[in-house]
Amino acid sequence: VKHFLQNVADDWYTEKFEDREIREWTTEELTDAHANVYEWFTAKDVVQTSIAWNGSTVVDIYYTRNEYTVSFDGNGGSAVAPITAKYQAAISAPEYPIKQGYEFIWWQPVLPSNMPAENIELVAQWSPAHATYTVEHKLQSLENQSEYWQVLRDTFTWITESQTQAIAKIYDWFTVQDIQQ
Repeated sequence: VKHFLQNVADDWYTEKFEDREIREWTTEELTDAHANVYEWFTAKDVVQTSIAWNGSTVVDIYYTRNEYTVSFDGNGGSAVAPITAKYQAAISAPEYPIKQGYEFIWWQPVLPSNMPAENIELVAQWSPAHATYTVEHKLQSLENQSEYWQVLRDTFTWITESQTQAIAKIYDWFTVQDIQQ
C-alpha cells in the first residue's frame, strides 16, 4: 500500500515512502487497504482491487491537501476579496483597501506568506491621512464694508478629521473677526 500526498505547488502527488506498507492477503480476494490520517490532508476514496497471485498488487491511496481561506475585514474601508489556497501555498497580499481620509497601515494579524492550516480573518488598520488646507486672511474694504480684499494665503498640512489650527494675523487698524476652524 502506497500513500501519496498532494504537493503544495501543483496537483501532483509525492509518495510518503516511510509509510509504505507490505501486506499479505489471500489471492483473488479484494484488498482491505485503509487510509492513514495526515494532518491538513484529506484521503480520496480508497479503491480496493483483486489480489493477484504473483504479488504484483499495489493499492495507491491519494491525499489532497486541505484548502483554507484568508478573509479580509476592511474596517470601514473598501471590500477585499478573500484568498483561498492549499495549506502551505504561498499567498500574496491583495490590493490595499481604500478609506477616504485614511491611509492603510497593515493587516491585523499580519498577513502570513503561506496559507495557514485554518481559516483566518484579517482586519485593516488605518491611520488618519494628512491633507492640506488654506487659511485666507482678508481685510475689509473701506468703501464697501461687505467687500473684503484677500491679503495673504497660508497653506498647512494637518491630520484629516481633526480641528484646523488657523491663527489670525495682526494688521494695524483692523480688528480680528471670529475665526471659523
